[in-house]
This record gives sequence, structure tokens and C-alpha cells, in this order.
Amino acid sequence: MKTGLRSCSHLCAAAATTPSTSSAISALSTTATSTVLFRFGVIADVQYADVDNVFNYSHTKTRYYRRSAGALKQAIDWWNSFCFIVNLGDLIDGRNKGLDCQDAAMGKVMLQVDALKCPKVVHMIGNHELYCFTRSDLSKPHIFPPSRSPYCLNRSAQLGCDEYPTKEPSSFYYSFKPADNWLVVVLDPYDTSVMRDGGGRHGYELTKDHGLDPQGYQLCQSHNPNKIDGKTDFFAGLTGLESRWAPVNGAVGKEQLSWLRGVLRSCHDRGTNVIILSHVILHPQATRNNNCRGLLWNYDDVLKAIYDLPCTRLVVCGHIHNEVYHLDNHGESSVLMGFGLVTPNVPYPEFGHSGWRAEKPTEVSISELHPFRRKFDPQQM
Repeated sequence: MKTGLRSCSHLCAAAATTPSTSSAISALSTTATSTVLFRFGVIADVQYADVDNVFNYSHTKTRYYRRSAGALKQAIDWWNSFCFIVNLGDLIDGRNKGLDCQDAAMGKVMLQVDALKCPKVVHMIGNHELYCFTRSDLSKPHIFPPSRSPYCLNRSAQLGCDEYPTKEPSSFYYSFKPADNWLVVVLDPYDTSVMRDGGGRHGYELTKDHGLDPQGYQLCQSHNPNKIDGKTDFFAGLTGLESRWAPVNGAVGKEQLSWLRGVLRSCHDRGTNVIILSHVILHPQATRNNNCRGLLWNYDDVLKAIYDLPCTRLVVCGHIHNEVYHLDNHGESSVLMGFGLVTPNVPYPEFGHSGWRAEKPTEVSISELHPFRRKFDPQQM
């Protein structure tokens, strides 16, 4: 198996160039060939909130909270011919929790999801989901009016037969088959974390003595000299790999890691290609400028499983609001999806799609890997 290197330069060029026009995106999205096995749409970090624009945590970019729902609508309008759609997490912002309007915010964004004709939709866990709701709440299908679409982080029945069931059916990690000889693996990077059970923001609704997970808190705090349950800069003094020990990140737990290794072992033995999805980043060189701030705590355990059992063709993550592409020497492609919530000056939402094709019986490559920044249409705001 191989990953097509041609797509790497295309992706880097797409991330660096000026925003594509609506007509160019429309033309590309309808350019199908008989060799394309499947396409899927992906978006990350919509983080909608009915609040004024503010700077991000590091005061380097402006966040356009109200406009993000309109950006999601434009992405959905473009996606409807795809095999499945992935929301990589952080659909609404944690600020909604402080205003006690998380249900209304979910109703606003899920109303856009109502327009999807694609029946297979994957909603994933991000830190902002756990700020706004409890893990228990997120494990049950819920409808947020005026939307009619059920929202849940469990494996949807629409995804078909479950070849690799987890011990706990309500878990937020699972797999599904998009096409013959392909498997998509969805990870829960907050399986071990300070806010594992959710219900609030660390330093606000949740503290060390009230609501934060004791094991996750102890693990993170033992590697971070800063007070992680306060409102201080928990990155202060941290560099390189140390920077991953922040309360906004988390880890894949032992049971989930064992399940992942079992899935990859089976796929490796059967010649099945794997795509891995995670809100939190899995590779240090896929973080912004290699700063490791959005990196999984136990990224090394996950990468060891991937490298020991080579069958993974693509890893897609979100979390850091920047587009990044990394191809390592094992042939694994990592893509980080940015989003217009934090684009400076004029917000351009980013969303994308990936297409795969069979070149030979023993070779599979990326035929399309396109993130797009698309200009907002004021009429859709």
C-alpha cells in the first residue's frame, strides 16, 4: 500500500493560497471519476456562540463566534453528495455554558445539520462538548429544537454493522466501514482527562475539589508546574513535548488503546486500509510550528500501535484551529483542519473533503485531499 505523494503538494498549496471562489469549489466537488472509492466531508471547531468577537487564548487571532453557524451551513450545502460527514468536535463553544445557553446554541447549529441529505454523520467529542454537557448527556440521542436531527456521540446505527464492537456500547470510540477494504476509526481523546465526565470548564464550573476527574487531574498536574484548574496560563514555562500536558488535552485510556491495537492488528492482517479521526492531535509534527500544544498526552502509545501494525493511510484531527499537513516516514498522512472561527481580518471557514481511489489491486492512494477556505456569503449569515 502507498499514500499518493502528489496529493501532499496539492494540500500544502491549497492551505497557502488565497481563498477559492464558490464556483471553483462547486466545480471541483462535482468532479467524480469511476475510480473514486468514496468521499467524505470534514469540519472542525465550529464553536458557535451568540457572543461578540474576542481574541483567542494567546491573543493572536480574533474569534468570530456568531458567523460560524453560517459557515457550517455553507459547508453542508457543498457536502451532500458525499459518503459520510465528520464533525471533529467543538461544535459549540464553552462560553455557552457560562451563559447557560448551550441548548439554544446546539439548536442553532443542528438546524444547519437538518439540511444534510447524507445519512451518515459522525459527531465527535471535543473539549468544548465536555465544557457544555456531561459525558452521560452526550451518550444519549438528544434533539435540540428547532432542529429535528438527533445529536449523540455514540456510534450511530446509520453507520452499519459494527465489526469491532467496544466493551461499552455507549463509548465515544468506535469504527465503521465506508467501503470494501476500508475502516474508519473514531477515537475518544478525552477518555482520560481532567474533564472526563464533563459538565463544565476547568477553572470555572469545575475545580480540583469540584467536578474535575481525580486521576486525570493528578496525571496532568504531575507533568505541569502551573496550576491547571485555575485561570492562569497553564502553558507558562513549557516547551516542546512538555506543552502537551495541558488540561485542554487528554489521553486514550488503556482499554481504548487495547481495542485500537486489536482493530489495527485485524486490519493489518486482512489488508484493510484505516483512517483515524481524533479531535486532539496524534503526532508532534502535526501541531502548529511543532509546538505540541494540542498533542495527545499519550500520543507515543497511539503512534506505536499505528507503526507496529501498518495499515493507517490518513489521520484527521482538529483542536488547534490551524491547517497543518504532515507525512511521516511510515507513510502516514496527518491533516489538521482549521476553521474560520479564528481567521484574522476576514473570516474564511475551512472545511474539506478526501477522495480515495484504487490504482492497482495492491496500491491505494489519495486521489483528492482538499481543505478549502471559502468566503462567507453575507446572505447566509
